[in-house]
Amino acid sequence: MIRQCLTAWLAVTVLVGVLNAQANAGYLFGWTGGSPNFLEVTTVTGARTLSTATNPLTALSNNQGWWSLGATSTNDNDNFFVGNDDYFQTSFNNYFTFDISALKGQTVTGVVLNIQNPGINGSSATYFVHDVSTDAATLNAKSANPNGIIFNDLGTGALYGQKTIPLINDTQYWITLNAAAVNDLNAAITSGNAYFSVGGTLNGAVVPEPSGILIAAMGLLTLSGRAMWKRRRSAAE
Repeated sequence: MIRQCLTAWLAVTVLVGVLNAQANAGYLFGWTGGSPNFLEVTTVTGARTLSTATNPLTALSNNQGWWSLGATSTNDNDNFFVGNDDYFQTSFNNYFTFDISALKGQTVTGVVLNIQNPGINGSSATYFVHDVSTDAATLNAKSANPNGIIFNDLGTGALYGQKTIPLINDTQYWITLNAAAVNDLNAAITSGNAYFSVGGTLNGAVVPEPSGILIAAMGLLTLSGRAMWKRRRSAAE
């Protein structure tokens, strides 16, 4: 019985590993420059929608873009490409920056990232949204690419949310951000910050639904148990 149980749990571990591997596949959001993106914010007094097009830090460019480990860029490049690309032979993380002055004096209770016109994908992958430590002005000075420190900042730290994006894109995506994002946004408002940024990466670990793992494990254990019971019954007959 111990062998069957170990086999079942090994299968579950492999299943989780397959889910994790999705995060490192290909790229998302190719050829997306020009379209602003939004942060839908719920406060105790109502709802507001913040845009990357509000108060741009670079003229004629939205407050969004990418940082890489090997590619160069320009300040007006607001494409939000993310992932790994064979042509550039390097990795990219992206970001979105929002003017939060309209939230002064407000208490935020919910946050949703709305990605618009998400372009072309190289594969299906899971997109992870993280906190950002880099200040907005530095983040939007994209001519300083490549920069490993900023690249890593966009793909590490507190995880705000995640969403699996299919190979064929929808016209937009909504990613509900968690309590960590709500708390950090409220802290930024209280501190009087002018902007709030979120970072994105494909190089995270997929967090599968606990119920999904449990169901898979129970199913595999049940099958193992039934197989053992049948063998014992056959031996007794």
